[in-house]
Amino acid sequence: MRKRFLIVHNPNAGSGRRRLMRGVLGALEHAGAEVAVQKALSEDSGRAIASEAARTGHYDAIVAAGGDGTIRSVAAGLRGSEIPVGILPLGTGNVMANEIGLPRQPDAIARYLLDGVAVPVAGAVADDTPFFLMAGAGLDAEAVAGLNNRLKRWIGKLAYVWPVVRGILRPAPTIQAVLDGKPHHARWVVLCKAGSYAGGFRLSPDSHLFMPGLTAVLCTARDPFSLTLNILMIGAGQAKHAPHLHFVRCRRAHLGADRRVAVQIDGESHGELPVSISEDHTTVHLLAPAETAAAFAHQRARAAA
Repeated sequence: MRKRFLIVHNPNAGSGRRRLMRGVLGALEHAGAEVAVQKALSEDSGRAIASEAARTGHYDAIVAAGGDGTIRSVAAGLRGSEIPVGILPLGTGNVMANEIGLPRQPDAIARYLLDGVAVPVAGAVADDTPFFLMAGAGLDAEAVAGLNNRLKRWIGKLAYVWPVVRGILRPAPTIQAVLDGKPHHARWVVLCKAGSYAGGFRLSPDSHLFMPGLTAVLCTARDPFSLTLNILMIGAGQAKHAPHLHFVRCRRAHLGADRRVAVQIDGESHGELPVSISEDHTTVHLLAPAETAAAFAHQRARAAA
């Protein structure tokens, strides 16, 4: 059982999650754990805190307490380290928590941090910047770029409604996606490491965080009606049957466009196209619930057979 934790906390993440944070800290301390907390107010500070904490060798795990952006920054600081990263989900979407089947009750999260299984995970890089869930160009990235973060802290996922509607109504860009050397064209592209997306949705049902490679999801809908239909089908869990979504497995991608198009990685803005994306061969040890780790081990054994 782990005993020494550093919690890297983003105080700006999510809304109304202070009770969950206090509950998890209380449960860890009740179990006899030593817990230290440091605030991370930027991506660079989260990465630096995690990297320095791993270097000291004092902690059994570094815990990212925030949203998916906080998890990405902390995990990036632990690339190549044996010290695992744990998750305390305080964000709006909590895609990583959904992907690994993380419980939401304070006592259960504490037990996961104490006894969870450290699983090696290789993410991806976008122009040398690590990410672990997805990279998007087009609709979702434009929504992230146009988001009112103050409103997001108050109303959560509803803050995305107007930016998405605005993106649907804009003239469609043409994104050139070169996947493992083969050209494709789309209005909106997402490179998925994980199957989960935007909270409770699954954009790439056949993808999993622990699988090698990437899945490129290409949306070729051009008019607002067709794009809305595809979005609704994603929301209904029918992404694989959406008429304008195409799924391509790849290991490398280069995205460009005929105009300025925003990019996001793990739900955070990452500038504009062009961008080059590839697998990251440097692993991070991610704490996973025992059931998730067992399922991963089974999948890996089947793939090796």
